[in-house]
Amino acid sequence: MNQTSLNLTILANLKDENIKYFLENIGEFLPYIILNILGAVCGIFGNILIIGAIACTKELHNMTSIIIANLSLADLVISSITDTFAVAGD
Repeated sequence: MNQTSLNLTILANLKDENIKYFLENIGEFLPYIILNILGAVCGIFGNILIIGAIACTKELHNMTSIIIANLSLADLVISSITDTFAVAGD
């Protein structure tokens, strides 16, 4: 058995053990996964609402609101990427 096939065998066994551990302990992980999904949905939806409100309301077209919209856009991008990986990593 060469080194490459040995490494692939070890990785396959490790992956199977991780999946088995996850399925055996789903009760431990499920609340964390649900909270991550809810947080991601609320965060993304809230940031979209803020950006939309500032874009549609003429009275909010000032420097303070532009800074808030910029912060909301940055949070939207970062949270959509990191929350997705956080849920997928669980």
